[in-house]
Amino acid sequence: MKDKKIVVIGGGAAGFFSAITCAETFPDAEVHIFEKSANFLNKVRISGGGRCNVTNGLEDPQLIASHFPRGEKELIGPFTKFGTKETMEWFTNRGVPLKIEDDNRVFPQADKSKKIIDALVKAATNAGVFMTLKTVIDQIIPPSEDTNGKWKLVSADKREFTCDRVIVTAGGAPQIWNSLSKIGVEIEKPVPSLFTFLVEERVADGLAGISFNDVEVQVVGHKRLKNTGDILFTHWGLSGPVILKLSSVAARQFSRMGYEFKLHIDWFPEITEEKLRRELERFRRLYRRKMMDTEPLFNIPKKMWARLVEKAEIPTRLRWAYSKTEHSEALIKTLKNTIIEITGKSPNKDEFVTCGGVSLSEVDFKTMQSTRYPGLFFAGEVLDIDGLTGGFNFQAAWTTGYIAGKSVLSAPAYVKEAE
Repeated sequence: MKDKKIVVIGGGAAGFFSAITCAETFPDAEVHIFEKSANFLNKVRISGGGRCNVTNGLEDPQLIASHFPRGEKELIGPFTKFGTKETMEWFTNRGVPLKIEDDNRVFPQADKSKKIIDALVKAATNAGVFMTLKTVIDQIIPPSEDTNGKWKLVSADKREFTCDRVIVTAGGAPQIWNSLSKIGVEIEKPVPSLFTFLVEERVADGLAGISFNDVEVQVVGHKRLKNTGDILFTHWGLSGPVILKLSSVAARQFSRMGYEFKLHIDWFPEITEEKLRRELERFRRLYRRKMMDTEPLFNIPKKMWARLVEKAEIPTRLRWAYSKTEHSEALIKTLKNTIIEITGKSPNKDEFVTCGGVSLSEVDFKTMQSTRYPGLFFAGEVLDIDGLTGGFNFQAAWTTGYIAGKSVLSAPAYVKEAE
């Protein structure tokens, strides 16, 4: 008979990693995973377009932690214990060779998320983990005399379970956050963290799929809400690394704004207005017989160039030979200071991330144990931690899951309070 019973609430990346680590570290423990849906590891399945961006190739803990708008300081220590290198070794040793792509994202060599899922399920099976689907836990009750010093869990269909330790890895499940809140655990209000910007004005029409490198974006009236990187036009508006990073860093500010604001874009932050002026003068001489809206400057995609010329309110089919100084100045202003009205947000379909969850002050990051309740642990997206795209969110799941699994039986046992 097993000595201790541990229940992991949530069958995602952090849930499996904590359960596997716990079962392998403490073979005398009985470890259970309860998953609310009909399938385990759903986010792993769809990550990276079905390829699974399992982690990032960066190795320095401080540098990895810098990719987390929330949780940067807290994660440096955990990444030192179990970082990207350890994650890659873990999967490689379990028969999943990995590859690091040019942007440092790490994928299975087979480009199939199924390889990651199979490795996790196999490791859990071999470690003796009990895996149960379609079990929604919506009450977490701390140990007391009434429960004989055990944690009590109640499912949505009123089934009751008792255990010695609980690891919560249920992501953004509202019923879990509500249950934790009822026992006094502080929960930060959830808001979307990775999303594209919705644009309704014509400047983005017909540009879906077009990208442009190294632009600078800034929210008008907010000097600190600023970022530089590659931008991508979508069917909804604007995306790409520069937009997703800004949406993550300023998630709560954008929520307060109702996702409506003006965005300033400098398409050439490294080029001065004077240099642009000289280039436009060169264009006027070189392409006298050409139309202004059909001859792009600096290799701007033709469709995008036409939209920018239109945004500058330059007449269509105006030849360079007949352009005036006022046209050049309007174009310079647009290239250095395009203002676009953002009217909402659209979630990133494949890897939607939420800002919010268990407050970081509620957790001891050396063990991932609750600072309020011995025997209660947290890992993964249930925490108010979220990273930028590139495999960082999965790395946080592997890391916090590993530490929770390693620490789960080092917590003090329930002690009856003195009367």
